[in-house]
Amino acid sequence: MPAHVPRPRHNPPTAVDRLEIHTADTGLAALLTVPVAFLVLITPLLPGYEPSRTLDRLPAILSLGMAVMLGAGGIIATLGLYWKGRVVSIGWTLEQIGWLFISGGWGGFAYMAWDRSPTTTLSWYIPLILSLIALARVVVVARIERDTRPRAEEIRTERECGGGG
Repeated sequence: MPAHVPRPRHNPPTAVDRLEIHTADTGLAALLTVPVAFLVLITPLLPGYEPSRTLDRLPAILSLGMAVMLGAGGIIATLGLYWKGRVVSIGWTLEQIGWLFISGGWGGFAYMAWDRSPTTTLSWYIPLILSLIALARVVVVARIERDTRPRAEEIRTERECGGGG
């Protein structure tokens, strides 16, 4: 079966390599979630500005909480996706923490939209799906880590024993 995920062209992978591999993840974390967090944050500060009727009716403290979860989550997940450090597990941990924040932020948005207007299906269904996608990424990253650790240990053992062939 052909691979549906491109492999990096460079070792270590460049930012472009990572973008090619994680296009949807980068899009959700950095290009959608962070700007939405900014809009959520400024909505209470700008009377008359209404990027979403759901947001316009939220108490300021809920808007702030959602903005922090989405913004911090988007930034942390992106840092994890593009982690260049030698300890790869730090990148995985950052990414998982970020996706958990993103999932909570979008899940909160979905609940608030449903609570205010359950018949406007798209206003709660889309953030609900975004929340579930973020949660699924947490599971995928945990699986990547779980599957990678034994292979890394095997390579380390081969190097220590003078093998590698």
